[in-house]
Amino acid sequence: MEQSQTLTIDGMGRVIIPKELRDALGFEDQGLAIQALNKRRGVSISKATTNTPKKDTKKLDVDGRLLIPAQYRRELEWAKGKQLELEMENQYAVLQESPDRCTVCGSKKHLLHVKEEYVCEDCLNTGNDTLVHKWMKGLDDIAHEYMEYCEKCLSFEDTEDVHQARVKGRRMEMILGFLQVEKQHPLLEKIQEAHDKLGKVRESDVFIEQFYKRLEQEEDPDKAEVYRQYMELREEKRRKQQKKLKKNLPDIINEQFMEEWVQFRDQEARHYVLSLHADNQLEPYEQSFNAQIEKFEQEAEDSGLQAKSTLKALHKVRIESKALRYIHKYIANMYGQPYKKRAKHFKKAQKELGHINDLRDFLKELKDNQKKVEMKKDQIQLVKTQLEDELTEQLEALNIEQYKLQEA
Repeated sequence: MEQSQTLTIDGMGRVIIPKELRDALGFEDQGLAIQALNKRRGVSISKATTNTPKKDTKKLDVDGRLLIPAQYRRELEWAKGKQLELEMENQYAVLQESPDRCTVCGSKKHLLHVKEEYVCEDCLNTGNDTLVHKWMKGLDDIAHEYMEYCEKCLSFEDTEDVHQARVKGRRMEMILGFLQVEKQHPLLEKIQEAHDKLGKVRESDVFIEQFYKRLEQEEDPDKAEVYRQYMELREEKRRKQQKKLKKNLPDIINEQFMEEWVQFRDQEARHYVLSLHADNQLEPYEQSFNAQIEKFEQEAEDSGLQAKSTLKALHKVRIESKALRYIHKYIANMYGQPYKKRAKHFKKAQKELGHINDLRDFLKELKDNQKKVEMKKDQIQLVKTQLEDELTEQLEALNIEQYKLQEA
């Protein structure tokens, strides 16, 4: 039998006492005493004694209805339709306004007021644990993938392994930064150190891959020879970079790194996750992205589209788009739309701006290494002009305004 039930006052000021409670308390055919509860919004109902004044004695009618004296109804502001709770306490019943309960489990103990509702501490802790686990589950997967690729990439059998090691590390770095983990945290310092070393090899991989494609497609033998020699120059540079990476990376990303990750996940992450409000934290990132676009537009107007300062400003837009892509994609795995849509938006920006940035880097590569190749200046100039024309074409076709975020 339920020890408490919700009752409703009718138009006559009566409530129906359920039969199981009437039987349990022996209220049938008994005079009942009704008294106000001290410091509680309700009344007690018990069997009347010989000392109970007749005016304070009530009886249940044939339907089990009990009339609450008008005096109490006025004092307690109990009008028709008022929801009350009837609860058994020893040999009497308590009729009172329905106490606050946890909206999740119904408990009346250890309640916290949360946005017009009540949640008990147990349910709140369970919810917090679920939220922290949800955030850390995805990051834990990335951390293990990062470790796997950092080990795998040292064989140098597939250039994609270095790329993926870098991507996984960057994602960890961006999400931890979004959670407002301090930059000096040992995990972030190690990821950044590894990122720099992986980046050198990855840069060479990109140059070699792109120069090889251009070599294969180029019909002009002079231009083709430029791409060939620059590709071979990069291949030699990459061998040295790979040797250094193989020596140094295991000292950075290793079992100790994973131990530090597990400690962060199990002992520190809760603080960062529970203090985070995702949308509020996204706002400064998105404002910064728009601000970088405006800086690029101003620089292009002041200095020209191909000026170093303009291309540098555009590169910053690309870096911000990459960070926002990673962050929105991660949040989308938990919360879905509209974060998924935004992630696609930033991916598109990152991809287009990446092509432009590659051309800028190729031109810098030609300039920095022209004395290291056995080519005439006019031959190198042919390729330089070709790349400059491609860069100009892409810059003029760029509609940067399409990537600007509109205020909600």
